Amino acid sequence: MGLAGPRLPHLADAEDIIQWAQRITSRADLARLVRSLIEQTNDQVVTLEMRAGEGAEAPGYDGIVEATKGTAFVPKGRSVWELGTGGDPREKASDDYRERTKRPLGIDQANTTIVFVTPRRFEDKQAWIDRRRRGSPWPDIKVFDVDNIEEALEQAPGAHLIFSDRINKPALGVKGIEKWWEGFCRASNPPLTAEMVLVGRENDAAKLTSLLEQEVRQTTISSSGPDEVLAFVAAVLLSEADEDRRMGLLGRTLIVYEPHALRFLEHTAKLLILLPFDESLHREAQLLRSHHLVLLAPLESPADIRLGRIDQQRFAQLLEAAGVQAQRASMLAGAASRSLVAFQRQAATGIPLRPEWTASFRSRALRLAWLTGGWNEDRSGDLDVLSGLVGRRYEEFAAELGDAARGIDPLFTRVGVVWGVASPEAAWEFAAPLIERADLDAVGRAIEIVLGAIDPALDLPMDQRWASAIYGKSRIHSTSLRNGLATTVALLGAYGEAVDIGGGASARNWAQLNVRRLLQRANIDDSGELWASLNDVLPLLAEAGPDEFVSAVMTGASE
Repeated sequence: MGLAGPRLPHLADAEDIIQWAQRITSRADLARLVRSLIEQTNDQVVTLEMRAGEGAEAPGYDGIVEATKGTAFVPKGRSVWELGTGGDPREKASDDYRERTKRPLGIDQANTTIVFVTPRRFEDKQAWIDRRRRGSPWPDIKVFDVDNIEEALEQAPGAHLIFSDRINKPALGVKGIEKWWEGFCRASNPPLTAEMVLVGRENDAAKLTSLLEQEVRQTTISSSGPDEVLAFVAAVLLSEADEDRRMGLLGRTLIVYEPHALRFLEHTAKLLILLPFDESLHREAQLLRSHHLVLLAPLESPADIRLGRIDQQRFAQLLEAAGVQAQRASMLAGAASRSLVAFQRQAATGIPLRPEWTASFRSRALRLAWLTGGWNEDRSGDLDVLSGLVGRRYEEFAAELGDAARGIDPLFTRVGVVWGVASPEAAWEFAAPLIERADLDAVGRAIEIVLGAIDPALDLPMDQRWASAIYGKSRIHSTSLRNGLATTVALLGAYGEAVDIGGGASARNWAQLNVRRLLQRANIDDSGELWASLNDVLPLLAEAGPDEFVSAVMTGASE
């Protein structure tokens, strides 16, 4: 559909506005709409107070506006506004006029225009105005009805698009950020709140708030994906303490999905547009000169804001305060610390979201790396183990690992040279059906090599072991690899009963067998050094095979 012509027929028109006025929510939302129209049809508004939500029902004027120039929808100078959505706008305006004329609440009537707004059709409104102008203490009286609102919407494309979207008449590949947030936050149980999204990100939020003071600029935010950026920006706007500023920002913030929408909005004033999607939108956005653009920056590139992780502990506390049981709150908070999409997948209200990496386990290299649990790329011993598991040089499948560590809900985490599995428990249901006996046999050999190795630091006196690296007595394999393998054994011991690996054995049997073998080796080591070397992973081994652990401890104590 082209954008030429005076009207976009798929956007809200007068009849849509009249139907909307019949909704219960229209009373509070009318103030939002009027505020947006005032802002976007007059660029010389110096004072704008407009109550919305519960404030719309409070006594006093619904709005107070001051503008240094007049437009068709905004009188010049000071004006007071009364809004109503009722079925008889004439009666409402008459009652308001009598009340405000008798009790102006400290307003200097001689220098103030009084304005009445209704989303209904006000019949013979000019005659109504003319009768009250005679002898009125107000220098001017305005009545804006549905036809005036429709005309103002045509002069304010941003407000037109957001209002159309709110009444479920979306168009042009855009969405108001408040409407987007309403759907996004309800995709989990419990629903996300702005406080949850910003916990641990207070400094980032303060920086964005400061940057938004500039009406025209490009702000880049580096994060794992577009939804993370959108949720962050929405949370910052919703958390704005000043109601007027909050309404103003929400009322002019659009998410843009299509390039032609950008071209349509090019000459619209005072919009804040979010473009965290396709790179073609970024290129199109470079042509705009009158907006504040918020762009998603790639993780590796410079950015105004490098969005930090959610504070896991405080997020869990918020979940518990919302009634979530402590263990589940801890699990969900762990997912949220990776990304909000990961949280929503774990806390889905409907059909669980499938992560991007569900197909990754079909690759044997990724499956074995996941079973390894973690490693350090700077440790040649770790790379030798991974290469031995996969049967290929590490460099040959490193790119595949890199792909699985990207995105909004990655399979692996990577901090510098240290790799780990993002969430072993969350990935289990997708990995379990694809685990083969050959995979576990390979991992079993790695366990014997890595966890069965004696710690060289034991050669040093007790008081020097903390400095083992200085004395050249470090382990060949990293702590990441040791903990990763032990975590895998614990995971298989806890959840592996249903994984058939052939011969009547399950993955749980495999975990228990490997714990038994390892601890038997420790018991036949007269020096006791293997028991000492296993000290860092013993809790995980005990979790994987509690009976085997107790039996080995008792056997060792009796010998």
